[in-house]
Amino acid sequence: MIGKDTQRGRSAANVHIVNVKTKNKRQLIYAWVSKEFKNLKRLYNAGVNVPEPYISANNVLIIEFIGDEKGNPAQPVRNQPPKNPEEFFNKLLVQLKKFVHEGKLVHGDLSNYNILNQNEEPVIIDVSQSVVLDNPISHELLQRDIKTLVNEYKKLGVKTSYDEVYEYVDFKL
Repeated sequence: MIGKDTQRGRSAANVHIVNVKTKNKRQLIYAWVSKEFKNLKRLYNAGVNVPEPYISANNVLIIEFIGDEKGNPAQPVRNQPPKNPEEFFNKLLVQLKKFVHEGKLVHGDLSNYNILNQNEEPVIIDVSQSVVLDNPISHELLQRDIKTLVNEYKKLGVKTSYDEVYEYVDFKL
């Protein structure tokens, strides 16, 4: 292990390589890789708990590996629910607020499929579809993200509401 990111508590030497191969949709894939990289860089620099992006070229995106030192990847919350859902949800809301306020983006598809449980810390992934705050549909997407999270975490026993989360995130266009 080369180093450890003490702020995020993850190994900086671990990387994950995504190599997408296609023949007829090459430009679409290149655009996806480029947008994913740019959004991850923006969010990482804003202090959001996302995998650190290292480099992208054509259809290859190299990002930080999120998992343990044995090479086991962190699982989506959908597959590995948190031991303390209330505490995890509160940590997630801090990340969501940073995503919107510091990152100036809205995820647009935020659910427990796109949130990894890394040692009981939320790590947000799959940000290629994220939009900037001045996008005409950003408000609608944030509302959908909040509704999805509230519904999923209520099922895990968290006492929360849409209004409570929306007020915390304090999203204003």
